[in-house]
Amino acid sequence: AQAVARAPLHYHSIRLHNGVLPGGLTGEDDIRLTHTKYFDLSETPAWRAVRALV
Repeated sequence: AQAVARAPLHYHSIRLHNGVLPGGLTGEDDIRLTHTKYFDLSETPAWRAVRALV
């Protein structure tokens, strides 16, 4: 809860990427992003969106 309250004081926007490692941590495959969450903290309330990448 503190991080959510403090984030607008330090960041204008945030992008959080989620993905998978098809070959695991020791595999040689590239990371496959599945979706990205966007937060624009300059708006009140914060603007949010999710973009599916797969």
